[in-house]
Amino acid sequence: MLPTAALIAVIHSVVIGFTLWILGVPLAAVVFLAAFIPLIGILFADALAIGVALATKGWVAALMSAVVTSTVLRSRRRRKDCG
Repeated sequence: MLPTAALIAVIHSVVIGFTLWILGVPLAAVVFLAAFIPLIGILFADALAIGVALATKGWVAALMSAVVTSTVLRSRRRRKDCG
């Protein structure tokens, strides 16, 4: 069984990476590696992904990426508060 940090990193990279892949922004590996940096790693990776989506695909792709990212991060906080 995976340690908790690795499991969270896998979940983030799969959900956010799949969304970025659909949008045409291949940064899932960055999201996976950044999930291991406490507190700010995933935020920097997501900011990078949103910036790359904005620069390459336009504001609609960046907005969609931001919505998915905030949903994933919000669900993580909710689970942490519950247990």
